[in-house]
Amino acid sequence: MNALLPPRPRKAISLTALIDVVFILLMFFMLTSSFTQWNSQQIKASVGGDSVAATQDKDMQFLLLMRDGQAAVFKGSERSGAEPLDQALLRLDAKALVTLIPDAELTVQQILDSIATLRHAEITQISLGQSSQL
Repeated sequence: MNALLPPRPRKAISLTALIDVVFILLMFFMLTSSFTQWNSQQIKASVGGDSVAATQDKDMQFLLLMRDGQAAVFKGSERSGAEPLDQALLRLDAKALVTLIPDAELTVQQILDSIATLRHAEITQISLGQSSQL
């Protein structure tokens, strides 16, 4: 019987309902998302030719970061064993340049957290180095 009837014209899709759904989704994602506060850490870059001369300097201090949260301080001829980072910070001179040497397996976030810890301990002159400087 339906075959004898002429086809009904299709109704146009109302864009009002579609726009309402889009705005509801937009509000949902805006209210449920979390915003990360980005911050930066200022560090000094080591220059290749200066690193050899700098290692001969007795005032130079190195902080070796290890993957298990331990750190060691190399300050002139004085060398400390592995100890927690908070205790290693007590051995550093806050007014002198500290060269931070991270372990190869540390993540960038762990290095940045260590730099933030150094800044919190009021060590402002931080340089990032590599193990060949030791």
